[in-house]
Amino acid sequence: MEKTNKLLWIYLIGFFIILALPLLNLPPWFSPPDWGKTIVFRSILAILLFLFIAQTLVKEKFAIKTSKALWSSIGLLGVFGLATIFSIDPSFSFWGNPYRSGGFLNFASYILFAILAFLVIRKTDWSKILNFSLIIGILISFIAIFQKFGFFPKIFIKTEEPWSTIGGSTFLGVYLLLLFFITLMFTIKSIKNLDRKWFFYFPILTLFLFVIFLTISRATLLGLAMGLAYFFLKSKRALAILLIIIVLLVAWVNIFPSETAPPLIRRLDVEKALNDPRFSVWRISSQGIINKPLLGYGPENFSIAFDKYYDPSLPRMIAVEGPGLTYYDRAHSILFDIGVTAGIPALAIYISLFVFLIYELQKIKKKRPEDALICHSLQALFIAYLTANLFGFDVFSTYIMFFLLVAFSLSLITKDIPERIIAIKLKNKFKYPIIFILFVGLVSFTWFYNIRPFQINTEINKADHSLNRSQMETALRTIDDVLPSNTFLNEYLRATYLEIINTYIFKEPNKTITLAPQGIKIAKQALEIRPDYTRYWILLGNYYNVLLENYQHAYPEYTQEWTEGAHKAFEKANELSPKHQDILIYWARTYIITGDYQTAKEKIQKCIGLNPEMGRCWWTMAEINILSEEIDEAKKNIQTAGEKNYPINSEGSLSELLTTYASIEDSIRYYEEICEIIYKLYTSRIENIDYNIKALACYIKQERVEEAKKLADYLLEHYPKYSEIVNNAMKQLK
Repeated sequence: MEKTNKLLWIYLIGFFIILALPLLNLPPWFSPPDWGKTIVFRSILAILLFLFIAQTLVKEKFAIKTSKALWSSIGLLGVFGLATIFSIDPSFSFWGNPYRSGGFLNFASYILFAILAFLVIRKTDWSKILNFSLIIGILISFIAIFQKFGFFPKIFIKTEEPWSTIGGSTFLGVYLLLLFFITLMFTIKSIKNLDRKWFFYFPILTLFLFVIFLTISRATLLGLAMGLAYFFLKSKRALAILLIIIVLLVAWVNIFPSETAPPLIRRLDVEKALNDPRFSVWRISSQGIINKPLLGYGPENFSIAFDKYYDPSLPRMIAVEGPGLTYYDRAHSILFDIGVTAGIPALAIYISLFVFLIYELQKIKKKRPEDALICHSLQALFIAYLTANLFGFDVFSTYIMFFLLVAFSLSLITKDIPERIIAIKLKNKFKYPIIFILFVGLVSFTWFYNIRPFQINTEINKADHSLNRSQMETALRTIDDVLPSNTFLNEYLRATYLEIINTYIFKEPNKTITLAPQGIKIAKQALEIRPDYTRYWILLGNYYNVLLENYQHAYPEYTQEWTEGAHKAFEKANELSPKHQDILIYWARTYIITGDYQTAKEKIQKCIGLNPEMGRCWWTMAEINILSEEIDEAKKNIQTAGEKNYPINSEGSLSELLTTYASIEDSIRYYEEICEIIYKLYTSRIENIDYNIKALACYIKQERVEEAKKLADYLLEHYPKYSEIVNNAMKQLK
C-alpha cells in the first residue's frame, strides 16, 4: 500500500494511542495492569486492520518489501497458531486470562501490529513515533520515582522496587531498557551533528538509566551491560572502562559482602543469584520440552508441564513455611517459556528473528554508513532485550515496544529493496459485500470480545475491592450478579469467586457450612473449563476436607459423599502432579479427619520420601502420631520439623497442635503436653485473654501456686469482668 494514502493520519493517531497505553493503569476498570491495555490495544488494532484491508480491496493492490526477519515474524505467528490448535487446552491457549493477559490472540495482535506499522508508517514519521514513545517513557519514569521516594502517597503507593504503571519492577526495567538505547542513539546522533537536541535527549537518557537502577532487576542490569558492551565494541577504551566497572562492583560485593550496602549493590551477589529458584524451574521446563518437542503444551499452559514434572528434590523447590508455594505459570525465561508452550520449532524461529534482525542490520551498516549508528543501536538494543528476557518474560508494555522496534528495523532493512506489488483480483460486486462483512465482524469482535468482557472484569475488580475491604457479602453479591455471563472470562470469574470464598471462610469460619458447598460447585464449574489445572482439584479436595472436619458429625448422611469427593479430587491432583508434596499433605488430612491414621501415615511417609527437607511433612506426621497416641514419636517429629525450618512455635502451629491433642478421646491424660503448648501461646500472646485463662487452669492443674496467684492477680486487675471465672478457678487451688 502506498504510504502517502489519505488515511495515514488515522493510522498515526491509532499508533500514538497504542504507544501511550503503557501509562494506562486505572483500577477497577483497567486491572490487572495489562488487562485494560490489551483490550484497548486489540480494539484499536482491529479498526486499523479493517481500514488497511478495506483500502487494499478498493485499490486492488498493495506494495510490500520482504526480508528474512519479516518471514521469521510471520513464521512465529504460524507456529504459535498451530501450537494453539493442538494445545492441551486450546481455549485457554487462545484467550488466556486477565491475570497475565496472554494467549495467542494477544500474541498474534503484537505481530500484526508490527507488520502493519512496517507497511504503513513512512520514513519521515518514524522519528515522531519514537520521540512520542520517549515522552511516554518519561512520564512512566517519573511515576516510578514518585513510588520509590514516597511522593504524593495518596496517589502513588510507596515501594522499594517501583513498577510504575507497568505491573512489575523487572518489566519496567526491560521497557526502559528498550527506550534507553533509542535515546542513546538520538543523543549521540545529535552530538555528532552538532544539534542542540542533545540537551533534550541527554537528560532523558540519564532519567531512564536512573530508573533502571531503581528497579534493581538483575536481568535488566545484565541486559544493559551486554547491550552497552556490544554498543562500545569498537571503542576499546569505553568497553574496557565498562568491563572494569562491572568487575570491580561484582568483586566488591562478593569479597566484602555487607547487608548495609545499597540494594542495587547487594543484587550483584553471585552466590545469591546462583541460588535463584528459576534455575530449578528451567530443569523442570526442559523435561516438558523433551516430552512435547514439536508444538509444546500450548500457549499459556506452562503450569501443566511444570506440575507434571515438578521435583521437590531440586534446589529451592520446596515450600518452607507450608503448602501451596511451589507453583509456576511461567518459566521466568522467554526461551523455556516458548519451548514448553509452543515447542522447539517455535523456539528456533524466535531465535532466528533476532539472528536475522542483527545480521540484516549489520549489512545495512556496511551498505549505508549514514544509517550505521541507528542500526548499531538497534543491534545493541535487541541483544540487551534478549539477554534480559533469558531471565524473565514479556508483558504488554515490553511486547509493544519490542515489536514496534522490529517494525522500525524492518523499515531500515528494506529501504533499498524494490517494492513488490501484490494485486487483489476481485470483481466489484464482491468488494463491498466483503467490506461490509468485515465491518460487521469488527463490530461483533469489539463488543463481544472486548467491551463486554471489559465490563465483566470491571465487576470482578469491584468484588475484589470489596473483598480487600472485608465487605464479604458485597463481594459475593457483586460476583454473583455476573456469574451467569458467558464469555472467555468464565474460568477467571470463577477463580476470583473461589478466592472470595476462601477469604470469607478464613475470616468467618461460622460461614463454612454455607460457603464450602458453594465453593465445591464453583470449583467443579472451573474444572469443566480447565480440567488439567492442578490447583482447582486441590481447592475442590480442600472444600470437602473443610466440611468433613467441621460437620461430619452434624451431618453424618453426607460423610461418605464428602469423603469420596475429597479422595477423587486429590487423586486427580496427584495424577496431574505426582511429586507435589502439598497434595499428599492435603490428602493425608482427609484420612486424618476420617480416622484412617495408617493410610494418612503412608501418604506422609511418601511426602518425606520425595524430599525430607520439607518441614510440613514432619509436622503432619507428628499430628498423626499424637492422634495415634504415639507421643514420644510426635515430639521427635516436631523437633525435626523445626530443624527443617517449619515454624513450630508460631501461634498458628501451636493452636493447630492444641486442637490435635484436644481431638484425643481422653486428652486429659496428656495435660502436661497440653499445658506446655498453652504456656508457649500465653507467653507469646500475653494480651490474649483466652490464653491467660487456659494458662491459669494449667498452673492450677500442675499446682504451681506462685505462678497461679501472680496470673490471677493480673487478670483481676486488668480483666475484672472475668473475676468470677478467675475466683472459681482459684478455689480449686485452695
